[in-house]
Amino acid sequence: IDRGLIDELGTCRYLDTGQLASSNYWQYTPGNPTTPGPDLAALARQAYDEVPLAFPVPVTSPGIDVDQITGLPTWLWLEPGSWAELSARAEIPGFWVEVTAHPERVVWDMGDCDTVTCDGPGTPYDPAVDDDAQSTDCSHVYQHTSVDESGGQYRASVTIEWSVDWEASTGAGAALPDASRTTTFALTVSERQAVVSYGE
Repeated sequence: IDRGLIDELGTCRYLDTGQLASSNYWQYTPGNPTTPGPDLAALARQAYDEVPLAFPVPVTSPGIDVDQITGLPTWLWLEPGSWAELSARAEIPGFWVEVTAHPERVVWDMGDCDTVTCDGPGTPYDPAVDDDAQSTDCSHVYQHTSVDESGGQYRASVTIEWSVDWEASTGAGAALPDASRTTTFALTVSERQAVVSYGE
């Protein structure tokens, strides 16, 4: 058999004896529309389920574990490993399909009815650099404290969204449904009290 023309799709064997019970195969002749070969789109959907989509790890400044201050920007960013292209491959004899998820945006639900959409992972705050010498492309300013919220904290979340597509060894390819992963966290927001002092 010329394996360039015929390849085995799958076999079914008896568990007790290992004897072949059935075999499914397809015949593929390049350029012949009557023998189109395997369903690569179905193979892509199988690979889609194997893409190791990561849950985002949120970071803020001031830090998540300390109070945010009303009227001042809270910097928002993701740990580096959260923002990356991710892929998975599925193969059958003579063919492969690779599915790739491309990070597109990060959506921050700040818990106060406001959301922030950022086109990238955000810029980390560097405490060793003067504030005037650095800036953020992803931040939020709380207008109210979280004192009236359950537990005294805003329930926030961050979602990373990917566009997904596939390509095959034959040159075929197409878009797949978008994907997302969400991480929830809590923030305490307080206000800085003004102190007026009078000289003697």
